[in-house]
Amino acid sequence: MDTSISRLYPYAFISLFPINILACVISDRILYLQYTFHLGNWESEDRPRGYFWLPPALKGIKIKRRDRRIQAVAQFLYRTPAWVREDKEAQRLVYFLRGLSFTGLFIFFIPILLALLDVLL
Repeated sequence: MDTSISRLYPYAFISLFPINILACVISDRILYLQYTFHLGNWESEDRPRGYFWLPPALKGIKIKRRDRRIQAVAQFLYRTPAWVREDKEAQRLVYFLRGLSFTGLFIFFIPILLALLDVLL
């Protein structure tokens, strides 16, 4: 493998850290908006909590059920719920979250693809 390609790996993984933190903050904000302005939707999705944000309704409650955080956030990547279409700020945040996810995947797979091309060619 070309040493210039192998040098990309640390930079790729280091650059993914702030992208993941930002994605967590944005998904927390989306869940906050859902909790604040669309409480019925939040409850129908099994009351998900954020990565850093805990809804006041869940404070002091020991959560024994499965965590809905990942499923709640992942749904925004492939579909837009009706409540998001009605909320301009949530819509903007969902599009930004999708862009971050695409960027993260791009950064993750570019060194791998370059390494494969180097081996194949």
